[in-house]
Amino acid sequence: MIQFAYFSACTMEHILRVIVGDSQPLLKRWQKLRETVFQALIFPMGLVVSSVFWVLFNYDRSLVYPDIVDRYLPPHVNHLMHTSVGVVVVLEMLLRPHHYNHRARQLGILLLFCCSYLFCYSYTYWTRGLWMYPLYYHLNWTQQQLMNVLVTFIVPSACYLLGEKTANVIW
Repeated sequence: MIQFAYFSACTMEHILRVIVGDSQPLLKRWQKLRETVFQALIFPMGLVVSSVFWVLFNYDRSLVYPDIVDRYLPPHVNHLMHTSVGVVVVLEMLLRPHHYNHRARQLGILLLFCCSYLFCYSYTYWTRGLWMYPLYYHLNWTQQQLMNVLVTFIVPSACYLLGEKTANVIW
């Protein structure tokens, strides 16, 4: 969902550029915001979604996407949701210059987002007794907490640093 919002914002930026020109202060602020959002959220979370999903899916599909889901969500939609987000952000990184700065601030934004997602995820379980990902039914409490640390802090931070390193090498 955040990827859709981001690429909609990119489209809006192009429309603004045509309407008001490149040098307008509004456009400059919009570009700065867009760049911060890409670096702090879009790139790392696109990689997290694709990599974590496909690693678990290939290990044991039932842990993240049980067969019964195919009745309601066809396989091509699954690919659209879990593959395209990774591919599109990598293409964006390779085709458009990105200059990373403010690492601490951007990692803070990323980790705040991840903690918010973890809270919503946990709240769903606390209020409804249902895990959104079947994997959690197979884990004990300690393993669940380790998984939370892995997917909330370690993997997203590593993906952010990968994006920063990639941008510095390419651009």
